[in-house]
Amino acid sequence: MIFLPDALSMCRQSADVATGRDDGGMDPQCAVNAPAVSFAADVMPVLTACTGEICHAPWRYETLVGQHSVACCDHRWLVSPGQPSASHVVQAVEGVDACVSQMPLDEGSLSQTEIATLVAWVCQGALNN
Repeated sequence: MIFLPDALSMCRQSADVATGRDDGGMDPQCAVNAPAVSFAADVMPVLTACTGEICHAPWRYETLVGQHSVACCDHRWLVSPGQPSASHVVQAVEGVDACVSQMPLDEGSLSQTEIATLVAWVCQGALNN
């Protein structure tokens, strides 16, 4: 039997999670000296490994940045440029403050290097480069 948490209680919990930083401060996950990250060269290979065949279509820049999560009842941003702590995709792969189970579901968790690449890209403004 698969246990699925009560959706209403998940919504109440996720409403308490920050959906964006409004204090103008730097996200605590952003390293000051992180190397430059390219969406095409560095991030897409990580996301391509998350085929999403179980739950979602394969990721593209246009489906990540500037899009709200339909999985979270608070409709937080999938990717909030400069704010990995408020980005649903980062929360899901880290398994922290997520409104879903840790991703990817079908292939085990990403490596720390892959997660760091994704976080660095978001910290650097989630550019389409």
